Order: sequence, then C-alpha cells, then structure tokens
Amino acid sequence: MKKLNLGVILALTAALTSCSMFKSSSPSQSGSGTPKSAQVQTEQKNKEVYDKANSLTNGWPQASITAAREMVEKHGDPQEVTSEELIWRNVAPFKKIVVHKTVYNHKFPLMHQNALEHVVDYRAPVSKIDDIWRYNGSVVLDRTKGEMSSFSNTEAGNILALNLAHDIMTGKRGADNARVTYGKETLNYLNGNKTAMTQVLTFGGQYETADAGESVTNKIRWQGLEPARRSPAAPQTSTLRQAEEERPKTKR
Repeated sequence: MKKLNLGVILALTAALTSCSMFKSSSPSQSGSGTPKSAQVQTEQKNKEVYDKANSLTNGWPQASITAAREMVEKHGDPQEVTSEELIWRNVAPFKKIVVHKTVYNHKFPLMHQNALEHVVDYRAPVSKIDDIWRYNGSVVLDRTKGEMSSFSNTEAGNILALNLAHDIMTGKRGADNARVTYGKETLNYLNGNKTAMTQVLTFGGQYETADAGESVTNKIRWQGLEPARRSPAAPQTSTLRQAEEERPKTKR
C-alpha cells in the first residue's frame, strides 16, 4: 500500500512539473489576456505616433495636436507639411484631410475647436445651400471646385456632419432635424455608443463635380445689343441720349 501511494505521489509530482514547464514556455499574458509582447508593441506604436504628431505640430494649439495624433495613427504620415497645415490627399473615401494650426471655436453641438477638415467631391444643389447654412456653419460648399468639406475636432464629427449634409441635400431630412440628430449622435459617440453615422460615409463618391459657372456675357444685354456687336461710340452716345431723356424739364 505504501509502495502504491509512493508511486501515485511520484506520478503527480511529474505531472505538475510538466505543467509548470509548459506554462513557463508559453507567452506571458497580462491580466486582460493580451500577450505582453503585443502589449509592448502597441505601447511602442502609440509612443511613435505621439512623438511624430508632437514634432509636426510643435507650438500649435492643443486641439491641432490632438487632431494630428488621431490622423497620424489612422492614416500614417501626412503627404504635405507646412507651417500652417498637415495634409493627407486621396485617403479613401476623402479627397483631402487637413489639420490646421489656426483654429476657431464652435459651440455646436458642444464647445470645441475646428482644427480638423475633411473634404469630399460633391455637387451641391443650389436650392439647398441655405439649408446647409442653417444646419451647420462648419460645413462648407465650394461650388466652383465641386467640393464639400466639414470642420470639427475629430474625424467622427466630420463624417457625421457630411452624412447629415447629404441627407439634407437629397431631401431625406430638413435642417432642423439634422441639427437635432447631430446633437444626439455626438452625445452617443462621447458615451461610447458609436453608430454607422459617425464611422463611414453613407453616400458614394461623386465625379465631375466642379462647376465653372456661366459667363456674364451670356446674360447681359446692353441697350438690346450683345457686347460683341457694340461699336466703341455706343456707350457714350447711348448714355448721353438717356441723360437727355431723363433730365427734368424746367418750366418756362
């Protein structure tokens, strides 16, 4: 019986030793279950992003520095660096992303500084421009370039602003509804409840959006004559004749 017990004890000891060796040879894990090596790599990457953004925005406002960190982490180094801007071009689905040194306060929907700009190609209907102004002053339409841009302090804020602007211009919602929705979605985002409206653009890319406009020579008529057909003397003669006709008549 003693021999049996001794054999069992030896077997259990060998098993425990084997498990201990296996555990020590496996990757060490943190309390969250993430291997320490991966955690170290993540921390190193975050430090590199932090240092890179700080070096690019040295002396800039804090809102610009924070925006730069977010963009470097998401999209890598900017293609262009100036004393006033960091620029990323053709980062799908955006035509351009800009971190600005000069910032402006904006109270809607909550106080923030507009350090970050996202630009997309977009042909906006002229009839909806007033509605966009009523909805959000940080959404800018450039009819000649065929661009729509949004200014905010985060990429999520700009994505949300562009999505709601598109809804207005397609008649899906009005300006007042868009303002309320922007406020609700922003609060949800800050509370950790992220929706598609703040993560991806809900409309596809547009092409040939630039609008060169129309020359005034196609609209203006001078005394019933097209500009190309006017003689050099026509302006003076016509003006003098009109002045004579409009001169008050004096009583004799």
